[in-house]
Amino acid sequence: MTDKVRNVSQEEFVREVEAAPGGLPVLVDFSADYCAPCRAFNPVLEALAEDWEDRLRVLKVDVEAEPELAARFRVKGVPTLQLFRAGQAIAGRSGALSYGKLREFLEGALAEPAA
Repeated sequence: MTDKVRNVSQEEFVREVEAAPGGLPVLVDFSADYCAPCRAFNPVLEALAEDWEDRLRVLKVDVEAEPELAARFRVKGVPTLQLFRAGQAIAGRSGALSYGKLREFLEGALAEPAA
């Protein structure tokens, strides 16, 4: 992972996602090292983080290292994406996506007004 996409612990998750002021939305990828689709999805996340760095932050949560977070967000399979705005989950999606489909998901979710 690069500095644009990095793994976070539960403590970092609280600080950087939930307690973060209303700045940029945060896309969190719940994944695992053993997961081949997760590994294949990493370059897509890297490209998105690079292209959208002024619009979105991208973080990863390893579900094996942070099972409490996975349980809290009802992660049933990996990869699972959760999009947060002002600390609140606003959209989610399971499975690896192409760059285009990921962009469509984000554009649709971010076009909706914050709840």
